[in-house]
Amino acid sequence: MKKLLFLILILNFESALSQENVIESFSNLEELKIRANQGGLEKYIKFDKANSKVINERLNLDYKYLEQGNNAVYPASTKLIVTKLNKNSSKKYFITWGAINGPSRGFAIFEAKEPYKILGVIYSSKIIVPGNGFIYSIEREDHNFYVKKKYVTDNDSISEVKQPYYGVNIDSYALEAITIYEDESLTKSIAVIPKQGAIKVLVAKESNEYESKYLVQSSFGLVGWTKIKAAQYRSMSVEGIYYYGD
Repeated sequence: MKKLLFLILILNFESALSQENVIESFSNLEELKIRANQGGLEKYIKFDKANSKVINERLNLDYKYLEQGNNAVYPASTKLIVTKLNKNSSKKYFITWGAINGPSRGFAIFEAKEPYKILGVIYSSKIIVPGNGFIYSIEREDHNFYVKKKYVTDNDSISEVKQPYYGVNIDSYALEAITIYEDESLTKSIAVIPKQGAIKVLVAKESNEYESKYLVQSSFGLVGWTKIKAAQYRSMSVEGIYYYGD
């Protein structure tokens, strides 16, 4: 319960900040939009202009594809930029966009001095590379809502920073009556949000399950856990919560 109360305080604090004239995260970065025929989602990379150079040309590989471990990057990929993942380091990397492991698409990061050495891949339509040693991603495809992730980079790999929950932050309405509960066991009810009733979805346990637990808030302001169903391209429990992908 203490953890839940702390989470609510953080969410309320973020809501209060959004009502002030605050600087949006990464608003100082340059944005390069990616032209791609696949899907209707916006695709881009944001980066620190002072430590980056835009290339935006086809990746020149003399292999059919470059494969390391489970990563296969195809030569149809586009080399977007050369950049420093950490502005305090002299090491540079180039970042590509294109096919990875067959039909999947995303970003691959290579060492600039060793262009066939893959540091890692990120399956996403948007990434942010601010030059602080981290990479951030925003993705809707294969998820029930926009999922934001953070990755830490070192000399040899990229690894995701685990979060206790995924932020959802959707103001919507219920497509069916939704009972909210005091904890994740879903045993003691707090309230029922009626069909067509206003609902704010705060966080989620999972991002791509057909049915998963979400922390929600009623129009009155009561907060509790519930289960929300999400069909493929179709909202079932809450408008706007649906699986986008094959």
